[in-house]
Amino acid sequence: MLRIKASLETFSDFSFETLSITEQEFQDYQSKYLDIYLTLPKSMPADVSILEDVDFEIELTIRDVIDFDYIIKLVIGLTNIESDEGRQKQIAEILKKFDQNLQLRKKKDLIKKFIEENLPTLKTEEDAKAAFDTFWSEERKNNLKQVAESENISVDKLEYLINEYFYTQKLPGGQEIVDMLTTQPKILERQGVIDRIRGALENIIEVFEW
Repeated sequence: MLRIKASLETFSDFSFETLSITEQEFQDYQSKYLDIYLTLPKSMPADVSILEDVDFEIELTIRDVIDFDYIIKLVIGLTNIESDEGRQKQIAEILKKFDQNLQLRKKKDLIKKFIEENLPTLKTEEDAKAAFDTFWSEERKNNLKQVAESENISVDKLEYLINEYFYTQKLPGGQEIVDMLTTQPKILERQGVIDRIRGALENIIEVFEW
């Protein structure tokens, strides 16, 4: 269905009105598709499920460009809705956009938090941009601080590893991570520490970078 939709969208007169499935139904299926992809174990016995034979084409779900400016426009649009019911309905619609894209799902909770905490004070697009930038920076800083404290590594070193990722497009090697630790882990704990820090870095990159 994703492949067919991608082909149909190349035609300017494409519309869900001509199909036997509504756009909302399609989005619901797509959201479920991503749910299955995210929860599917890396490997499973052959007799457990045929899902291991499914070729998940996740790139086909990445269609809409949702970036900083797009988020600001959506949030500012909420300020023009007078009724609480209408506003909550629109917020739900905005958050659904994040359910339909694997790369954006990890940002969803923060977007929701930003809307809940800042919407009453926003009046203009400039207000929204400034508030969002401050909110995003603070959340990122707090996340880095939590990782640094729990793994006994400085925030500056975590920032260095993230910057190196953007330069090389590769997560740091195990020895590189270990060399930056304040206290060297025991041999049996070493790989677990490496995996946790590498996973934390990957999560920070996926959540906070656009």
